Amino acid sequence: MKRPFFKRINIALTGGCTIVIGLIINLLCWIFDAKTLVPLWIVFIILLICYLIIIIVYALLKNPKTEMYRLPAVKTIYFEDADPVFIVEPNELYGQGALVTIVFQADEDSIETILGVGFIETINDKQYRQIRFYERSKNENAQEKLKFLNQDHRKCIKIKPYVTKQILQDKE
Repeated sequence: MKRPFFKRINIALTGGCTIVIGLIINLLCWIFDAKTLVPLWIVFIILLICYLIIIIVYALLKNPKTEMYRLPAVKTIYFEDADPVFIVEPNELYGQGALVTIVFQADEDSIETILGVGFIETINDKQYRQIRFYERSKNENAQEKLKFLNQDHRKCIKIKPYVTKQILQDKE
């Protein structure tokens, strides 16, 4: 995501450069008389150009802050033959056919319950992912949560990447 040019300029740096260049201009005005061989207005223009170049170079070279990765949110839960289908917001990490872990967590302080492993069945034109269960958890607590799953639980469902030791060992 590109940020606008003026938001990338550090205010402290800009203020510091302004004070330093202002002091240099005042020092030049105090040392040199206005009737010197080099017109003072040329010095002012040169200092102003240097000042602008410093700000532009800094703004262009400054690295924008990297964004922290965020798990995709569940937008909707549909039910086909009592089997939930999750519609998840766009995310570049998950491609079609990828395996994901479907987790239930009531709030940030509660323990996560793995509901099962799912797969990304389709990706629509707006890049939303449709996720179905590949294998449900055999845990009784997970089965209980799945029975009462509805639209109100959208924020409690987390979709995480699925990689196991077995998958990594099979690759070798």
